[in-house]
Amino acid sequence: MARLAEGTGIKVVCIVDQSLNSNVRKNLEKYSYRIVDVDLSWKDLKPEDVIELARENGDRVIWDVTNGYDAAFESIVMEIRREAPDWLITPLGAGEAFVGLHKGLKRYLPKTKLVGAGVHRLRHHELELRARPSKADKLYTPYTPYKEDIERILKESTCENLYIHLSDKEIMNTYKKICSEISCEPSSAAAFAALLKLNINKDSKVIVINSGKGIWVE
Repeated sequence: MARLAEGTGIKVVCIVDQSLNSNVRKNLEKYSYRIVDVDLSWKDLKPEDVIELARENGDRVIWDVTNGYDAAFESIVMEIRREAPDWLITPLGAGEAFVGLHKGLKRYLPKTKLVGAGVHRLRHHELELRARPSKADKLYTPYTPYKEDIERILKESTCENLYIHLSDKEIMNTYKKICSEISCEPSSAAAFAALLKLNINKDSKVIVINSGKGIWVE
């Protein structure tokens, strides 16, 4: 977003958790106008909070674009429509892809079962976002605007394996097994780890989303 805004006069301010990976931070610093560090482990930011954190003076017009572009992920379902998979497995971090894929499946492939692979826990049918940071760093988030959407999807689903919680050990063991064959990072390896935990019929057709292209440092 910051790169697209270059030359427009629009200043992109990134509000990030203070535990953000240093390599990701360096990339953000190259293009963004300013980075604001916040401890997101104890407070969910409302849109008005985000705007005040970004504000430098009172005469600026500020847009909060925390909400992602989940609709963009519906196009992935269009791409795989002819394949008609029985299962679609995707990493689940902030939930942008998960929510978008769910919308696409409901519209085009209602028989396909969607599975999210994440590092957060489910407690009393609610997503617990206050988990410890994970080596699958893109799946760890103390805040997401999609929390209510994710919970709604999980509650309405008849598939008990719609969300699979994974430990760092499970993710890293899978990552070490597949990284020599598949270009991925721990956050996307979680989807493959979830596949190993599912009791899927060998004749079923499964598509695993290998997301992410960020920097990973051992």
